[in-house]
Order: sequence, then C-alpha cells, then structure tokens
Amino acid sequence: MNNAVTQRWAWLKRKSFNWVLRATVKPLWSRRDLTPFELQRLLDQACTWLPIAGRAPGRPERVNAHLLAEWFEPAQPTQRVLLYLHGGAWITHAPALYRSLARRLAQTLQARVLMPDYRLAPAYRFPAGSDDALGAYKHLLDSGIPPEQIVIGGDSAGGNLALVTLIRARDAGLPLPACGFMFSPVTDLTLGSASSHRNQLSDVMFSLPAGALVGAAYLDDMSQVRHPWVSPLFAQVHGLPPLLLQASDSEMLADDARNFAERVRAAGGQAEYSSWHDLPHVFQMAGFLSEAAAALQEVRRFVQRVFDDKP
Repeated sequence: MNNAVTQRWAWLKRKSFNWVLRATVKPLWSRRDLTPFELQRLLDQACTWLPIAGRAPGRPERVNAHLLAEWFEPAQPTQRVLLYLHGGAWITHAPALYRSLARRLAQTLQARVLMPDYRLAPAYRFPAGSDDALGAYKHLLDSGIPPEQIVIGGDSAGGNLALVTLIRARDAGLPLPACGFMFSPVTDLTLGSASSHRNQLSDVMFSLPAGALVGAAYLDDMSQVRHPWVSPLFAQVHGLPPLLLQASDSEMLADDARNFAERVRAAGGQAEYSSWHDLPHVFQMAGFLSEAAAALQEVRRFVQRVFDDKP
C-alpha cells in the first residue's frame, strides 16, 4: 500500500470514527434522564459488543483495605513502572477498554503498568478518587520501587488525578516520579478555557451540559470547583517532574492541556504540549487509528528522553 493510499485510509478511519461518536455519544448530554448510573449502564452495554483486544483482567493487587488494582506486564522484564489512572469523568469506568490500553502502554513503554480501580462519584465524591490515586502512588513507593523508575499517566479525569497526585505528593514531601504524561487532562473544571466554548461544535463527544453533570456528581458543591485538587490549573505548579500533555485541537479540553503546560513552563518547569488535529477526546484509546499509535510512540520517545537524561 503506497503512502497516499495509507494516508487516505487513515483519514477515512478518523472521519468515520468522529461521525460515529458525534451520532451516538454527543447526543447523550442533551438527555434529561441522563445520570451517572445511566451513563455507566450505557458504557457497560457498549463494551459488551465492541471488538476490544486484550480485555482480560490483569494480575490483581490490593493497595489497601478498599482499593484494588491490576498489573499489566510487558513481554520483557523491566524495572520501569507506570502508574496509570483511567478516565471516565470521575463517575464511570470501562475496564475492558482500559485493560486494552494498559497492555498497549506496557509494550510501548516497556513498563509494568499498575492501574488502580479508584472510587467513583457520586457514591464517593471528591476527594475520594484523588485520595486513592495518591494512595496507589504511596503503595508503589512503600513496595520499594524507586521513584526514579516510576512514570505517572492518565487520561481525562485520570489525567487530572495524575496531575493532582504530583501536586499532592510534592506538597507532602514525597519523592516524585521521573515524569508524567496526560491525555486530554481536565485541568479547569470551571470550564473557563476558551476552547471549552470555541470547540463546542467541533468536539464530537461533549458539550457544556457534560461539565454540569460531572461537577454535580463529583463535588459536594460547586464552590469546590477552584480547589487545586479539583482544577489543578489553579494550583502552584513549581517543582513538578517533566510532563507531556496531548490533546486534540477540536476538543473542548484542548486549552486545559495547553494552559497547564504553559503555567508549568512559566514556573520554571518542563512541560510539552502536543496538539493533534481533528481527533476525538482521548483518541489514544482507539488502537485502530494510526494517530493513536503515533501518539503512544511520542509518549515512548518522551519517557525515554527523560530516562536517558537521568544522572
């Protein structure tokens, strides 16, 4: 297959995937009966018929009395560990999808991946999920894994939790991991970024009502929305390890990633923002997209540079 045909096929897959999401997912946020529980039911239903490779559970590990996690191992033994925090707006989880992604990340990064099943809202509201994410990181340290061998990552709400974990670990005086990467992280739950409004039409998955539903489910009251553990854009961002933040230029959260990276750089830190064209929120999940594979390779190169630069 020549290059022109390959590019055309990639374009068709991207456009088709966007169309399906726009037709099926985006209208959900206009439903008056939509609740976190209904959203989880629909997600569970979709995952039963989606052809997801690698959906089998990983090796279980108990982090503490209420927190379970799963390990996913690469083909070759390695000391590197990735703590990965799944997305789902703090209210849903799709284990089949995330187990598949965890296995791809394990192979791409040559890292053992620990993915905790953190507590979800509205049954467990803020800061339960954040507490569990930090607890999982402490668990790795307490297990004797050197922090310089740890990478933290996450997507969407999980990207938010990854950033918040770094901030909380820094403030608690814990040693920080080598680096972190985030796919379309939520950094400003006030939805105050320009792209939250500019990209309402181009975003194939979300609209502003999504933010209202998520905020109402995750927070006890909306006065918490500027808390730095809810919207890390309002946190002090000095002293963080090198970061890579990826997002699509057409999604509502594009500026969440961009603005956070700019704040880190302004504070003297290292943060790269990588913009991808006309792709859905957390497109990295879609293993059939060539852009998803390219994005994971960008993460691999970023992580390897950080490890190569270590003394």
